[in-house]
Amino acid sequence: MFLSFTKTITSTQKNYIKDVVRKFEDAVYGSNYKDPQTGYQKYIDVSSFVKMFIVNEVSRNIDGYRISSYFYKDKDSKNPKLIAGPPWDYDISYGNADYCQGNRFDLWAYGFNSICSGDYWQVPGFWDRMISDPYFVGELRAQYFDARKPGGGLNDDHLMAEIDAYSKELNEGQTRNFQKWKILGQYVWPNPQPIPFSWLGEVNELKTWLKDRLWWLDQNMPQEYITLENEPENENISFKVFPNPFLDKLFLMINVAEKQEVKLRLFTIDGKLIQEKPALLNQGQNEIGFEGITETGNIFLIEMTSKYGIKKLQKAVRVNR
Repeated sequence: MFLSFTKTITSTQKNYIKDVVRKFEDAVYGSNYKDPQTGYQKYIDVSSFVKMFIVNEVSRNIDGYRISSYFYKDKDSKNPKLIAGPPWDYDISYGNADYCQGNRFDLWAYGFNSICSGDYWQVPGFWDRMISDPYFVGELRAQYFDARKPGGGLNDDHLMAEIDAYSKELNEGQTRNFQKWKILGQYVWPNPQPIPFSWLGEVNELKTWLKDRLWWLDQNMPQEYITLENEPENENISFKVFPNPFLDKLFLMINVAEKQEVKLRLFTIDGKLIQEKPALLNQGQNEIGFEGITETGNIFLIEMTSKYGIKKLQKAVRVNR
């Protein structure tokens, strides 16, 4: 990890930054890295790292993770955790690379090391560690599939409309650009083959690649995010699903140490949101139901988010009539 400064910093400031990074790396490479109290979550803003992961994977940024990555740290009184961002440098992305299989839509950007193991700049190992943590994957799937819903920022219709709008806005400028620079249909590093011979061809190639990429991500987003075995013992909220297996309705038995409102969401195993509801819980035992479950599929996931942002997941299996 490199340090970037707009002005000279003191040795105290530099040592502080080194200490922040060292604590994160010690935790993420440690044996208890999945522990929410003592693992890597203690030192980073997980949501920002999830967003960075999504941006790099949707674009399949060849430079993502390993070269073109920023992190920043506010003072502790504002936010004690390390934040990923802002994103930058996406010229060699969205299929625009003819090396390290950069034109393919069906590979992981974070898997660069296995594709180009001889490259000097490799993806840091902490991304592999985090993607193996069910909590991180749960956050990843929640953010990604929420953005894929109609009206979401990663919905196909929304993205195609955005590209069309930008293409229209740039139409006069692109004409002047290619009159001056005769590069349409010509190789410019690192364009993959075949190279479109028109502006419209370039736009359509981007749209086709992006739709293919999102389809692949939909099918291949990591699945292992059930947090049934590694829940901390000192949590003051727990729930069980019954009956399990179920037919067309199921119930949650929720125990809380204090009165609070939680958010409940029911998903298919591939991350599609079926039902969502808030629930005001009283101290002690509460029973909440999901009824009229007609969605096809045999495995469902129930997510509960406490008022403190703690997420818990349970799996439910439906039996055929």
